[in-house]
Amino acid sequence: MKKIIPFLFFLSLPFCSRSCPIDTISYWKVYHNNVLLKNLNDYTNNSIVIKSKNYKPGDYLAIQYFDDTPCEDCKFALIVRGEGKSEIYRSEFKGENKLIKINLKNLIDFRPKTNPSTFIIYLYELEDKNKKNGQRLITVKIE
Repeated sequence: MKKIIPFLFFLSLPFCSRSCPIDTISYWKVYHNNVLLKNLNDYTNNSIVIKSKNYKPGDYLAIQYFDDTPCEDCKFALIVRGEGKSEIYRSEFKGENKLIKINLKNLIDFRPKTNPSTFIIYLYELEDKNKKNGQRLITVKIE
C-alpha cells in the first residue's frame, strides 16, 4: 500500500499542473485592417476601443474564429448588436477559420455623434437547437 500512494501521486501530476496550457478552448483573433489587435478566448478581456477620429475610408474590423471542435460543415452567423440590442450587421458563413470583415463605417455612422457607443459582436451556430445561445466574442467601443 505504501508503494501505491506515491505512484498515484506522480500519476496525477500531469493533470494538476498549471504550466500545461488548455488546448481545447475556442479562440478568435481580431484585426483592424491587417493589424492583429488581440488574440481572445472566453477567459480574456474582450474589450476593444476604436477612435472614430482615426477612421479612414475603407477601414474594417475583422474576426477569425477557431472552434475547439472543428466542423467544416457547420453554419455560423456573426452578428453585431448595438445599444438597445438592435442588429447592425450580420454575416453568415460555413466552416471555420474564415476572416469575417465588418466595415467600421457602419458602426461609426450608427452611433450618436455626441456619445461613445458600444457594440457587441456575437457568434451563433445556426444549426444549434437553442438559438439564443450566442457566444459573445467582442465588445467594441467607438469613441
